[in-house]
Amino acid sequence: MVKRLLLGGVVCLTLCLPSRPVAAADPATQAGPDYASAMREAQVQLRGGLAPTAEATLRALLQMYPGNADVQFMLGLALEAQDKLAESAALLQPLTDGHPDNPEIRQASARVSAKLGLAEAGRLRDAGQLVAALLEARKVYESGLNVYDAGLLVARLQSAQRLHIEAARTYGALASRYPQDAELPALQVRALVDAREREAARDLYDSLSPAGRSVARRALGDTLAGLYSNDITLWGSSASSTRGYPNDSASGVQVAQRVRRGTLTLQAEQHRRFGSNAQQYGAGFEFPLRSPWGAYLGFTASPQRSFLAGTRLMATVNYWWSRSVGYLSVQSLDFSNSHAIVLAPGATWFATDRWSVDSRVYWVNSTGSYSVMLAPQWVDERGNRVRLTLVAGQAGENLGISGGILRTPSQSVRVDATWRVTDRLGLDAAVFHEHRAELYDRSGLTLGLAAWW
Repeated sequence: MVKRLLLGGVVCLTLCLPSRPVAAADPATQAGPDYASAMREAQVQLRGGLAPTAEATLRALLQMYPGNADVQFMLGLALEAQDKLAESAALLQPLTDGHPDNPEIRQASARVSAKLGLAEAGRLRDAGQLVAALLEARKVYESGLNVYDAGLLVARLQSAQRLHIEAARTYGALASRYPQDAELPALQVRALVDAREREAARDLYDSLSPAGRSVARRALGDTLAGLYSNDITLWGSSASSTRGYPNDSASGVQVAQRVRRGTLTLQAEQHRRFGSNAQQYGAGFEFPLRSPWGAYLGFTASPQRSFLAGTRLMATVNYWWSRSVGYLSVQSLDFSNSHAIVLAPGATWFATDRWSVDSRVYWVNSTGSYSVMLAPQWVDERGNRVRLTLVAGQAGENLGISGGILRTPSQSVRVDATWRVTDRLGLDAAVFHEHRAELYDRSGLTLGLAAWW
């Protein structure tokens, strides 16, 4: 757990108790032995961590000497030590207004106000108002008071809203300010991994001491799988269909390489379906735009221009907010006997760090075909993953040059799983079944081997 640095409360009170009167007062109120001994007793009680006892002493003294600034000030400190922040602020703020040139009063009042701000940010967070909570916590953080606690809350709220780059910057600033805390760089590594800035995360991890790496590994769930940004996957599949359709098969390779501004993906595939063969080659590039926007551009080509699109162009823009991301994709598909534009709006909701739900709608302009997809997914810190994809709608089936495209009710279900055998090696598997009314039912299996670096 991150160590809590107390910038107020009992620790601060032992340093901040006034060594002299904080404000001028009527000498008659300070002349008596009862006053002097009671003030000394309250100071001893505060330094000894007996804030409730000190509060009782000071309240009794305030009844004897109403309006005494020194008693009010120490009572404000005693209340602060008990986290009675609203009562403490009610005493200290009027003192600040009445004695604006007194640094001890001003500092104590600002400290209590900062704690109140953090308490309010925590209340807003617990109520699910993450944006408002972040604004409140950021005000305290930028004030320079309670920097450690405020900074941690700011970073955690940024991560909760999936502002992982901003969270990494906040953790980095805290790590520079508190270099003795080994968990701060570890949290920065985790934030960079969550932001998919895996090369930066790996560089930071490599720069840590052995003890720091151990802390960072725990922050990553005792795995370094998230530090590797590049991968290659070899896969193959086989499927059988009803109503006399021949069995089909496919195989391919896909390589994803992180480059300066995004991720470049290359693929090559071999398909056999409807008794004929076809190849498909493609490339895609995923890259960030101005935060919180992102984009993807893709292209595939099939020389045979048969049951696979001869060319396919794809563009996607996405927008992140809080725990969701919205998409809008446009595809242009060119077959030997037709051309189609596919629009696909959708959104993914991240219910927790483990669970998410992807939903999309696909619509084809030329045929009026449509499909609705719903896909819940579970993933852990290591990268093990299970995804269920359900699709239903009126899909178009390309029947060849003479047959054209048939629009038919369709449903499909697919289960994908990834098992990270080691940090750098994994196995992929998928089973699927699809129903095309008036055409066929089709079931199959896909297996793959993946490696990361």
